[in-house]
Formats: sequence, structure tokens, C-alpha cells
Amino acid sequence: METFLLGCFVVGLLFSLASAFLSAANGVLEGGEGLAKLKTPTGESTGHFGLPTFNLSAFMVFLTWFGGVSWITLVTTPLGLAGSLVLGVALGIPAYTVVSKFFGFLARSHTLRNLADDELMGTLARVSVRIPPQGVGEIVFTKAEAQRVEGAQSAAGEAIAKGTEVVILGYDNGLARVEVASAFFEQADVPAALPPPQN
Repeated sequence: METFLLGCFVVGLLFSLASAFLSAANGVLEGGEGLAKLKTPTGESTGHFGLPTFNLSAFMVFLTWFGGVSWITLVTTPLGLAGSLVLGVALGIPAYTVVSKFFGFLARSHTLRNLADDELMGTLARVSVRIPPQGVGEIVFTKAEAQRVEGAQSAAGEAIAKGTEVVILGYDNGLARVEVASAFFEQADVPAALPPPQN
């Protein structure tokens, strides 16, 4: 049994190190959906018992903790096999949960940050931090089924009060360019000028 637990530790550790290397190289290591989903932007959990999204990398971290803690406990304490396994599981589950949520956060952030400008144009948002004249404020909006907060500037260079509904006109240099929604829609409703009559 000691060999099995030590093997779990070694395999989990090697795989976790490889996953960390690949994650650093690729920017994000995506995990598959399994037992449950992470909380939605509204804070409501769609999974069973609040479990995080299943992720193979997180499972390997669990295996590392389970194998290492169980092996050390088995060979250095009088708890015996059963006590060692229970302690290994008890410490492995929190490690799995933290890592799985972390990878889920990275995957969501990666998806949101890859939104193209044309996907943001026309998006309705609400000012969460006042935008001063020629200054930077903050907006909040929902995209890709997740709430997103971004810095924003007024396209017209005017002040926009907190709570005002705005339309995103573009996204440049990390800042959204916005216009007050009421003004935007008023302009959209103005009919085009008729051509001069022809003799």
C-alpha cells in the first residue's frame, strides 16, 4: 500500500508540473466540463453540491496531495491505513477545489479577453464609476454569459454619470469608447436627408 500511495504522489506531481509548464506556455489550460459548473455571473451555482468544474489537472493535484499526505501519515504516525487515507482525502479535496476554480477562472477570462471589437460594438452597458470629461470611468455589462467590468471613456469627451446606460462604440487600448444610450438611439432614429428634387 505504501508503494501505491507513493506512486499516486509521484504521478500526480509529475503531471501537475507538466500541466503548469503547458499552462504557462499556452496562457491557459482548459478543463472539460464534468460533475458541475462554476457559479454563474448572478452567483447561482448550477452544479451539484457546489462542486467546481471537473478538471484533469486539478484531479492530479488532488492525487498528489492524497498520495503524499497518506504516505507520510502512514509511515510516520500510528493512525494506520484507514486514518491515513481519510486524512489524505480530507486534504486533497480542498486542493482540488482551489485549483479547479482557478483554471475555470482562467478559461473564462481567456474567452472574455479574446472578444473582438466587433463583438463589443453595440453592447449595452451601465456606468458603474462616473466617467469625467476627457477622463476614464468604469462600465459593467454582460457578455458570453458572464459579467464583465471595463474601463471606459466617453466618445464625445463629456462627463457621464454613474448609473447611466451607455452603448459601446469600440474598444481601444484597453478602454471602451461609449456613448449615452439615449443619445445614441436618438441619432439612429433621425431619418436621412432627402435628396434634392430633380427637375
